[in-house]
Amino acid sequence: MIATKAIQRVMGAVFGVKATETLPTVVRMHAKKTNLFDVIEFPYIDLDDPMKATLFIKATREMHERMTGSHSRVDICSVNEIIQLAGMTLWGRAADAHEWLHKLHCVHFRDMHPDIAMQVPHRINMVFANGDYQYPWETV
Repeated sequence: MIATKAIQRVMGAVFGVKATETLPTVVRMHAKKTNLFDVIEFPYIDLDDPMKATLFIKATREMHERMTGSHSRVDICSVNEIIQLAGMTLWGRAADAHEWLHKLHCVHFRDMHPDIAMQVPHRINMVFANGDYQYPWETV
């Protein structure tokens, strides 16, 4: 209790935080920072073919830049390129997830409801798994 009051006084003096306000959260320096892109599991693609390897690297780089960079939006184009490289035909739950993602094409994450934004990588996983994926919100 005494330490908390001392910390609040220091925070007030240094950062202008009043004693009644909550303290800022501590971010561990060496903790791995994760983003939505880190959750995605890509389908198997035979990368022994130099053309497929080149196109896969291009697609994943563009997907990463568009999802996490200054654009920070959903990009269905890269998803479509990866689907084509994997030789996938979507049906069932995978097709439903793709249609859901297509509706969000070019929508910035800042403009999405947080619940929708958190579903994006899992919907991509459903597409890339061609329906063989369990959404985290469906598990009990």
